[in-house]
Amino acid sequence: GGEVHIKGVEGAAVIRSPQDAQNAGISTVYQEITLCPNLTVAENMYIGRTKGAGANWKKMNAGAGRILETLGIPASPKQQLGSCSIAVQQMVAIARGLMCSPELLILDEPSLGLMPKLVSEIFSFITKIKESGVTVIIVEQNASATLEMCDYAYVMQNGETVLEGTGAALLADEQVKKAYLGG
Repeated sequence: GGEVHIKGVEGAAVIRSPQDAQNAGISTVYQEITLCPNLTVAENMYIGRTKGAGANWKKMNAGAGRILETLGIPASPKQQLGSCSIAVQQMVAIARGLMCSPELLILDEPSLGLMPKLVSEIFSFITKIKESGVTVIIVEQNASATLEMCDYAYVMQNGETVLEGTGAALLADEQVKKAYLGG
């Protein structure tokens, strides 16, 4: 077990479910994209977030359009998600995670399986989110890409912290490069 401190307050939240986390201002996006490729981008963003069977499609598409534009996601609300690149699908999954206006966004392996150019797109996208004031925690095996954009990092092995520091300092350390970045 562990403890969650919110804004430095111990016991500020008891989290037993995803809904508890969301109520505490925490959103998580998992490594497997859990969206439906046969639905539109807007439907994926709003699925499970509308009440009743009669969704207001015009309002949903307009809302999704605003979010896509604000975040700079190159997709249309009415576009079938499966026609989007994997990177854009991951951005849509992250945008869905942001729809509840979290203060903390936890991303599990956001670059998993992406080509280097797409990894760069995802991390650029995450930087925009960070700059908007949302705290972002990234659990990632791609150490070099993560260290380039992070403010602070913990490097863990077998559940133990083996290194910690600013991303820039860890990238500049020759021992870190040799041991963790293949340099």
